[in-house]
Amino acid sequence: MSSIPSISCQIPQEWLEAIDRYASERDLNQSDVLKLAIASFLELDSSSIVPESDQLAALTKQLTLVSKQVKNLHKRLQTVEKKDEKDELVKSIAPAIVETVEAEFVSPEWDTPPSHPVNLENLAKSGLTLEELCDLKQLNLESVSTRAHRATLPVEAAMELATGWHYQPRTQRYYPPVGIGAR
Repeated sequence: MSSIPSISCQIPQEWLEAIDRYASERDLNQSDVLKLAIASFLELDSSSIVPESDQLAALTKQLTLVSKQVKNLHKRLQTVEKKDEKDELVKSIAPAIVETVEAEFVSPEWDTPPSHPVNLENLAKSGLTLEELCDLKQLNLESVSTRAHRATLPVEAAMELATGWHYQPRTQRYYPPVGIGAR
């Protein structure tokens, strides 16, 4: 009876872990993995290392794993496609929303000049309350509130759209657009 020669060598811990992972995924032992690696490197026939039945079992296990991965990827793809469909829907609806909001808040009656002179330079520094801005722009606060509610906007945002003035939550005051009053 002839004995089969054996060899040994020292390898880094991460190599051993990789060998163990590979062996476990394919139902092999460490020795078979090393034999397959050497045969592959030396371009030798490795069919005698692992019996065909074991190879078939390993391939079946791999196929099952790949099948699960494909199903997961398919689910992820469907999720991405649904998100893309939602994005497209938002893109198609957005112009109509903007048009509706503009129709609600950009109205010629709101561009009426004030009936009394206004020092915009002082306004740029101190700002106006909601009521003062309504008075300045000759707006009906109740009408603005109703339009804001219909457009599901806060009153402050509705006033910004209607007047072009910027609302500062910290001071709770409105300031004229940049360039007005800063002369």
